[in-house]
Amino acid sequence: MTSEAAEEHRRYYLGELEYLRTAGAEFAQQYPQVAGRLDLGDEGSSDPQIERLIESFAFLAARLQRNIDRQFPDIAAALLDVLYPQLTAPIPSMAIAEFVADPEQSRSLQGLSLPANLPMYATAEDGLVCRFRTCYPVTFWPVEVADADFVSPGAYAFLDDRSDVATVLRLRVACLGNRTFSEFAPPFLRFHLHGQLARTGPLYELLFNATSQLAILPEEAALVAPGERVTQRPTLVAADRIRPVGFASEEPVLPYPPHAHQGFRLLQEYFTFPEKFLFFDIERPAEGGALGTGARADLLFLFTEKPRQALMFDRTTFRLGCTPIVNLFRRIAEPIRLDETQLEYRLVPDVRFERSTEIHTILDVSASLTPERSSCAFRPYFSFTHADDQQAPLAYWSMRRQPTLRAGLHGSDTLISFLDLDFQPMSPASKVVFAHTLCTNRGIAEQMPAGTPLHIEVDAPVSTIRCLSKPTRQLIPPYAGETLWQLVSHLSLNHLSLAGGPESLAALREILSLYAGLGSTRVAEQIAGLTALSTRRVVRRIGADAWRGLCRGTEVTLEFDETRFVGASAFLLGAVLSRFFALYAAVNSFTQLVVTSRQRDGVWTEWPPFCGETAVL
Repeated sequence: MTSEAAEEHRRYYLGELEYLRTAGAEFAQQYPQVAGRLDLGDEGSSDPQIERLIESFAFLAARLQRNIDRQFPDIAAALLDVLYPQLTAPIPSMAIAEFVADPEQSRSLQGLSLPANLPMYATAEDGLVCRFRTCYPVTFWPVEVADADFVSPGAYAFLDDRSDVATVLRLRVACLGNRTFSEFAPPFLRFHLHGQLARTGPLYELLFNATSQLAILPEEAALVAPGERVTQRPTLVAADRIRPVGFASEEPVLPYPPHAHQGFRLLQEYFTFPEKFLFFDIERPAEGGALGTGARADLLFLFTEKPRQALMFDRTTFRLGCTPIVNLFRRIAEPIRLDETQLEYRLVPDVRFERSTEIHTILDVSASLTPERSSCAFRPYFSFTHADDQQAPLAYWSMRRQPTLRAGLHGSDTLISFLDLDFQPMSPASKVVFAHTLCTNRGIAEQMPAGTPLHIEVDAPVSTIRCLSKPTRQLIPPYAGETLWQLVSHLSLNHLSLAGGPESLAALREILSLYAGLGSTRVAEQIAGLTALSTRRVVRRIGADAWRGLCRGTEVTLEFDETRFVGASAFLLGAVLSRFFALYAAVNSFTQLVVTSRQRDGVWTEWPPFCGETAVL
């Protein structure tokens, strides 16, 4: 029993002991003929054996009362696990991994792609192995970032008549291993903005709020003598060829079931790991030879405004070959031997490495090591499939999570029980059951420093793989009464409208607080930075073609106080909310977010309309 659990049990024990003495004395006075001996007096009994019995009964009664109180929110936790599973599982450690290309193998780098969910591992300082998996696919090209800097528009002759261009971000890319762009043409290049969010957030805002066009200058046009102007005309690319990464349903970091709304996932990922959104793709224009035939090329981002503050960055800020990674891996838990001596069985993911293995999610429970081939697969009791099981008296499983009771361990324990349809204990026909799980390394991964080497079990033309950032802290899920509060909050918020006014702003803040509570306490400042919300009905044309017609939707205007976003990015939160608001629109409608700021005049930015995701039956 941990010290926290022991202290909780002590409070129950003292309460039971006090009740025995005070309530027993009152009962003895009311009914002296049948309960006179219950009056033990203020000093207790003089017989030590009697005192031992009293303390023993108080100890056992305290255990029973504690268990009853702790089981009260079990139904709420089970409902949360079905409706909002993102609130009941631990938040695993997350980081950014960088695959450093090997110039000696530049021929092998051309278009090689490693898929998402690729297993990888690292060794912590105490020798324990931490396992991760990638979240985005990584495509290799023999290209590196050679330089990054702001350049005056006056350095380019083609900008002489462009009064809308305030400054130019020049990103110079170079080929590796004596290669040239005449030998390959990448369909896209994926960059990651590496660094503290306070430094990379303004860059991200410029890229997606101030870019009018992207100009591509091949080496033969870009390289001129120092002080001379570039007179050649570049290939101009529309700004929509710069695509944000991390918002699509196929780009998750945290695992979410299909029925869970992806808008909640985006909120949770923003508050726990905003760096996952600091990726962008530059897609190749229709002119495939825009990069030229040389070994270098300049990517010029034409900004309509200058940075509001001095930005410190260099070529190492723009990283290629990066992907978010998450501390999740599959494990078949130790066999559960159903000896009918327990109502609940503790799932042990790996008896050899229990200190560094914790269950995140139960994927399957079956009587076989391969659940897809098992003739006896158990289904979760709290699920949507009971109508299929009316013919067979199957056993169902139910799980419960609690803080680990073993000293020296961080995290939670997972208990599993087997029930029939009437929620009565049931013993399955099979006496050995296997649980197929998704696990984390408890709090081990968060102890790894930035730069820790990572390893994969497949061949790749890279010189090294490293953990570019220190992994985030693993966050434990809520227990006891917190789960009931979160369930009630979520269910009540589903009936609130974001139609504008103080109630709408309060509802939005409450939604964000449900997910901000899982992350750093600093995010409370960001929520306080949302100062006003209003909505209005609007009509927009569907697409660019006139024949497509018009559609009604909702324009949401949100005001930010940017002074509350120290070390964060209000623009990035706005990008997440623009997708999240689609939750409140029907499938044949849309939402569009417009953002203003107390520190700026007029409209700060507006995102394109997003189709609603709520199906109306």
